[in-house]
Amino acid sequence: MADIPMTDELLYVLPPNFEKQDPNVYGYLYLTIGKVVWLSGNVPPENTKIRVKFWGDSSQGVIMRPSNARKELEFLPSSIKYEVRCPIHLFHRYLRDSAELKLYVLDSRNDKPIGYVSVNLLFYLKKKYE
Repeated sequence: MADIPMTDELLYVLPPNFEKQDPNVYGYLYLTIGKVVWLSGNVPPENTKIRVKFWGDSSQGVIMRPSNARKELEFLPSSIKYEVRCPIHLFHRYLRDSAELKLYVLDSRNDKPIGYVSVNLLFYLKKKYE
């Protein structure tokens, strides 16, 4: 797998708060936001940003930008590399327990939520770890 260019050097850890419990890195999860495409809507796709908040995260989450966002939003990452800080079988259990990841779509002009996308995490799990 080719390296995904990261635009942000901050530390992102999954499951949330495990950086305090386990210093070991067992793997990585890469999250990339592509283009926002509306079937209908009042906010132009270039005026959107995405809030990502994994299950158990007590913070406000991470704000990312879609690939078709305005130039003024280029300071936001469109790709993030998360360190997995628990053994893979436990990480699979965490993903299974959380079941879905909600990506909240925000109007970048006023930060108001305008919708969300649910990603079914169960679809991406392999039987080997269940």
